[in-house]
Amino acid sequence: MKKALWIIVGLVTAFTIGFGVLAFRGANKSDKVLIAEALDEAIQAARDGRPGPVLDFISGRAELDGKSGVSRAQIADYIRKNKPDVNLANREPKIDGTTATIVTPVELELRILTFQQKIPIPEAVITLERENATIYGVIPTQKWRVVDVSTNSSFAPELWTQ
Repeated sequence: MKKALWIIVGLVTAFTIGFGVLAFRGANKSDKVLIAEALDEAIQAARDGRPGPVLDFISGRAELDGKSGVSRAQIADYIRKNKPDVNLANREPKIDGTTATIVTPVELELRILTFQQKIPIPEAVITLERENATIYGVIPTQKWRVVDVSTNSSFAPELWTQ
């Protein structure tokens, strides 16, 4: 009986220390590093056709050129089917408190109907905000998520639904 109790206490202690280490690792990274890691993960996931990390990077209140007409389900479906490629020329964020802005030329490689097409966007303004999140649904943390993308171009979000 004592042996089983010590094993349970040891496992609980190990899990507690493990979660603490994970939380501490995330807390030591600078905002620029966290933003860069989130961008890299989301872009690679889109190329691989995995919508999960991309949707995790996009805030539920995100807008494209002031419009929020494309649903998260449509974005996920598009990523799964078409594996878009996004290339950002500049990844350096300007951070002001809980808001960060990246101003950069973007090149999107999208499949529209059956054609693969490169769409250059001369200047995109990507706005990110630090939002509350959890690791493994238990450990509170904060993540940088996209809340707005302004392109000032003719890029139409309706193309994502094709």
